[in-house]
Amino acid sequence: MRALPYVTAATVIVFMIIGGAWWNHNLDNRLQSEVNKILDKQKSIFVTPTATLTNTETDTVRTTLDRTISQTATTTETVTATPSATPVIHQLEQTNPHPDNSKIVILMGSNFHKQDGPLNKYAKSIIKNRREYAERHGFIFEFLDASEYAAKVTGHLYPWVKVPMLKDTMDKYPQAEWIWWLDHDALIMNKDANIVETLLDHEKLNSLLTRGAEYKSGAGIETDGFYTPQQQEAQDVHFIMSQDFNGINAGSLFVRNSEVGRWIVDIWFEPLYLDHIQGYAEQQAISHMIYYHPIVHKHVGLVPLRTINAYDFYDDPTWSWQENDICIHFAGCNFFHNCPEKFEKYAKILTDKQGDDWLDVEEKEFIKQRISAQ
Repeated sequence: MRALPYVTAATVIVFMIIGGAWWNHNLDNRLQSEVNKILDKQKSIFVTPTATLTNTETDTVRTTLDRTISQTATTTETVTATPSATPVIHQLEQTNPHPDNSKIVILMGSNFHKQDGPLNKYAKSIIKNRREYAERHGFIFEFLDASEYAAKVTGHLYPWVKVPMLKDTMDKYPQAEWIWWLDHDALIMNKDANIVETLLDHEKLNSLLTRGAEYKSGAGIETDGFYTPQQQEAQDVHFIMSQDFNGINAGSLFVRNSEVGRWIVDIWFEPLYLDHIQGYAEQQAISHMIYYHPIVHKHVGLVPLRTINAYDFYDDPTWSWQENDICIHFAGCNFFHNCPEKFEKYAKILTDKQGDDWLDVEEKEFIKQRISAQ
């Protein structure tokens, strides 16, 4: 008699196990049936960016969903599946050794055309200079109004808007392979220089990478004795940057529109960085990432400053702009209050070399008067 309660309890447990197994098996069959109906009736949902999935690919999606549902059905009565058959574009192993010009985006973001800032009177000509260069080589030109991104960085240093602008551009042009961000306080000085030939081609990039070079100790880099990778190949590079005496300068940079490139941009806008990094803002954050995160360090390639970011700052020939360099960046001109002078100096060089058609019609006379007085 004493064993009767235990026998009864054991019997109940056995029935519960058997009933639960039957219920899960039944649920599995119902869910699988519904998924099959969806796949059969709405195959057009599962498409790649360029073509509809083949039967083999659809079977693969169905198998993956079936496996997921089968595993999940044992623990829950409701499953919501959001399948995706679109791969991340430009996986690491798919990097193009010689990207097509049509897959390069030149990104410029600023509100200087609206604000009464130091370059406001030259803004339209700077934009025209950038756009015409892109059109000459078949690149895509994208201009974004930085004021539309201000809400994303409320309470933080304004230069942070660069990062969400990069992310949005990568999303807008999913087939693009590289995005070139160039600050608004810069001019393209060599309209004939094709950045695919001078930088992005893997053979050329391999010749430019500064392997085993010491990073400058500065904002984000904690100590001397920290070096770029000794062994680094172009296909592994998903960020291209340069440095000056302060370390990394983010005024001109290239990001590959790849899984790795997107990941770095995503982490770059980490809220903790926005809250705790002052001074050099986004520039300090990317330096911090390079220094403290080996994966980022591995995929950031450093090239000589003049390759993508020449200055009019020092007499050092490794930094200062020289004839045939692709661009001039007026780095620090806001701090030194000499942005108009810097622009006018190089506007005169450009006008002497290629005429004044590069100037915007609304600004042409004003700028010509300014540069003729030099």
